[in-house]
Amino acid sequence: MFLIQAMQLVILLALVAVGIWTYKRFHLPSAIWLVAYLLLPYILGLPTAHLLAAAVDGMASRGISSASFFQSIGAATGMLGDLATLLIVWLILGEIVAAYHKASPDISVPRVLLIPKRHPHLVGMALILCVTLLPIICLSCWVAYA
Repeated sequence: MFLIQAMQLVILLALVAVGIWTYKRFHLPSAIWLVAYLLLPYILGLPTAHLLAAAVDGMASRGISSASFFQSIGAATGMLGDLATLLIVWLILGEIVAAYHKASPDISVPRVLLIPKRHPHLVGMALILCVTLLPIICLSCWVAYA
């Protein structure tokens, strides 16, 4: 168990190092947001698991079935995951289109594709919000059922 956690820590540190190097070398502001998106689930995973366990225990003590709760959590996780995937694709596509537009400025590109390059903080914050909403949902369920 310790070996697996140590390897995960090494992978996370390598991910942070590659993200910082990519940001400095190629000046890609979206790289920092993507690294943050990949790191947050590891940081928020343990408290979220404890909140889920406490909410399920609270439901069991009240005689409430946890099946619908897990269906709701699964649906919310799926929707947030799909939205996060779309935002990641938009960030990466925005970087590619901006580089292409910089190389060939006479070719017109849709402005919506340049938003991630011009305002990476807006798209990045939406991506981080997708990651942090699940612990917030779990916290509200813990408050309601614990």
